[in-house]
Amino acid sequence: MLDMRLYIALPSDDIDFRFIEKEANTYFLSIKNKTGIQQAVDPSDSNFLEALVITHQGKPVSDFRFCDVRLLTQLIAVVEDYYLSAEKAISEDVYGLGVITIGLRKTGENKLLLTALKDGKMIVQAELPEKEWIDKLFTLGKTYFSCLIEYGISESFHTKVLSIIGEYEKRYRDTYRRDLG
Repeated sequence: MLDMRLYIALPSDDIDFRFIEKEANTYFLSIKNKTGIQQAVDPSDSNFLEALVITHQGKPVSDFRFCDVRLLTQLIAVVEDYYLSAEKAISEDVYGLGVITIGLRKTGENKLLLTALKDGKMIVQAELPEKEWIDKLFTLGKTYFSCLIEYGISESFHTKVLSIIGEYEKRYRDTYRRDLG
């Protein structure tokens, strides 16, 4: 079983990533916290620091260190690149809080390796079930951007992102997913 939870960081210049796990409740809001997000986030903003916490079979894959500006959008773009480039892809973002490099590589039948390096340190390295991970990523993306639209946050921008995710998901389902069974 794979579980993925996305959080938005509260706007702050005081996030100390050395203690991010202990202070995560201070800095991050669940995407389901409509009131908290509406109070904390500028409705015209579309650049959020997002953290993705992943567990697989009850074991942690990532923690709050797996965060960057528009992290979810980056991951969905990496999935699109993964299928367009013979099932391996690397994305590097230098616009966030540091340099984050996200990689996907096929490792076996319906298995892929997700890696993430932040400022040269490995923060994620896990072999995951390909179909389940990608399906959950698209579902999370649709839920997240639908929530932001519902919350009245940068609605026009997030509507476009949601449309792009729908196109990527359709292409994935029509072209690649049938091969995964």
